[in-house]
Amino acid sequence: SLMDTRVIYSIDQVEVPPGLDHLTKEFAKAVMRAQPLNVYRFASEYFHRLAKNARQGSTAGIELETTQVTRQQLEALHAKLFETDKESRGVLAKADVCQVCEEVGIPGGVVDKLFWLGDFGDVQSIDWKELTVMCSTLVAESAQDVMKILFELFEEVNGYLACKDVVILFSFVSKYDQTIPRELVERLSVELVDKGGPEGKGRVNYVEFCALPMMQDHWGTVSPIVMGDKTEGEEAGREKDAGLGVIQEEGTV
Repeated sequence: SLMDTRVIYSIDQVEVPPGLDHLTKEFAKAVMRAQPLNVYRFASEYFHRLAKNARQGSTAGIELETTQVTRQQLEALHAKLFETDKESRGVLAKADVCQVCEEVGIPGGVVDKLFWLGDFGDVQSIDWKELTVMCSTLVAESAQDVMKILFELFEEVNGYLACKDVVILFSFVSKYDQTIPRELVERLSVELVDKGGPEGKGRVNYVEFCALPMMQDHWGTVSPIVMGDKTEGEEAGREKDAGLGVIQEEGTV
């Protein structure tokens, strides 16, 4: 209509709808709290929930947690990704990974940040085991805790994992944890893959893994670590800051 397309020449012509001022302020606060990488996706989720609350007659505020993943969500994510990888290729289409994350309730802000930290932005397929490792860091407090969780998630029989799979998972952990030297990953590969692990049986459980001399030496120097944030504009492939752990909010409003 003419009213929809008319040119606004002065502020006197603008009529601010009731409630808009409060709405925009609350939305701005939510954005500042969450610090989402994709503001448009965050806005879509925010106003979708706000509209749902309005339809249900709720006046509760909207708080979108973009930094939290529960153990239950992590277990559901692993199970669903495993199920989706029907050909056991180890990689899934990015769209399928996003769909699984949504189905198990992983917040969009978490998915965005994981994709960013993992440099998954321009890829068409994702190693879902690596993504599982990254999500595990949101539940655990240290790299040792991450490995314990991974043994529980990926166990084959009675808590055991194939030695080669343990090395793969630990190499993913080391990718985001600067306290793990590359030399340790290489030594672990020799011990588990080349030598077959304890007693040469080709598999290992979490207790045996922690009992390896090289791991005992390393765990004694490791403290709980935090997945580092990168700032917008940093070069792709730049080394991740500070390793893994909980993705933290950058301040509150």
